[in-house]
Amino acid sequence: MLDLTGSYKLKKNRILNLLYWKTKGLDKGAIQSANFVMLTMNFIDLLSNKFGLLSIKANAFVIDNSSPFTGVFISQITSYNPKKSSLFFTFQTVKPIYITPSGSFKWNVGLNLPF
Repeated sequence: MLDLTGSYKLKKNRILNLLYWKTKGLDKGAIQSANFVMLTMNFIDLLSNKFGLLSIKANAFVIDNSSPFTGVFISQITSYNPKKSSLFFTFQTVKPIYITPSGSFKWNVGLNLPF
């Protein structure tokens, strides 16, 4: 497996990340090869007030593997951390721009408790 990552801090709370993964399957029946490239823009503490903190990650990524599955996607993860609470909430969406075989818009919500 090859894993390359890089980050560039644009401002204190704005970080640009680039990831590249290349994998090769060893087991019979596993995905034999895969490439993954993702560009992420992190907006950390985009909104900070007496009620809590709001952060957003905007992503664009490409998946190409031997299953066969290929796709270009955009996505976002929004997190809200209320003040005086260890719980935080997340909302994620993934929108395929191009995908083979076909796929559709996905979303989910989460309630998270760090430990």
